[in-house]
Amino acid sequence: MGIHKFLLHIKHSFQSDTLQKTKKRASIEHLLKKLKTKRETLKNMVKETRSKEDLTDINETLAIIALQIKKGENILNKLAT
Repeated sequence: MGIHKFLLHIKHSFQSDTLQKTKKRASIEHLLKKLKTKRETLKNMVKETRSKEDLTDINETLAIIALQIKKGENILNKLAT
C-alpha cells in the first residue's frame, strides 16, 4: 500500500469531513452568539441616544449585523444537511 492510499484510508476512517463540518459549525455558532450580543447592546444604545447622526450610524450598523446573522444562519442550515 502506497503512502497516498494509506493517507486516504486514514482520512476516510477518521471521517475528517465530518470533523471539519463540526468545527465550522461550532465556530459559526460562536460568531453568531457574538453578533447577537452586539445587536442587543446596539438596540440599548438606540434607546439612550438622542443625536440623529448617532442614530443613523447605529441603525446602519444594526442592518449590517442583521444581514450577517441571516447569512450565518443560512450557512448553519447548509452544514446541518
